[in-house]
Amino acid sequence: MDDRVKIKAGRKKNNHIAVSIQGEAGIYTVKRLHGELSKHLKAVQSMEIDLSGVSEMDTAGFQLLVALKREAAGNGKSLSLVGHSAAVLRVLDLYGAIGFFGDRIRVPASQRDNYAFRYGLKTRKRA
Repeated sequence: MDDRVKIKAGRKKNNHIAVSIQGEAGIYTVKRLHGELSKHLKAVQSMEIDLSGVSEMDTAGFQLLVALKREAAGNGKSLSLVGHSAAVLRVLDLYGAIGFFGDRIRVPASQRDNYAFRYGLKTRKRA
């Protein structure tokens, strides 16, 4: 068993489940993550994935999130991502994928300059 990643699933309630990922979401863990997350997604109408515990993420982890989002949409289900860790934000920012997922991103003001996206930030009117 790979101890680089752990998935914790909450109780299914009203055809919804909240799941959290702790550890790495990358090439060495993506197969296991996909299997477990897909199993949970198939059993409910909506799923929320808490990414606050993701310590590392690479392209394979990003591709997993894209695949899960498409799988959910293709089956008329809802998938949302919450608690984006800095590792997750770096990858989403790299691929310009914030809009694709459509989830609310919370970035402390002190860290906003670390990212190219300006999701949810007020824009200044140009004269």
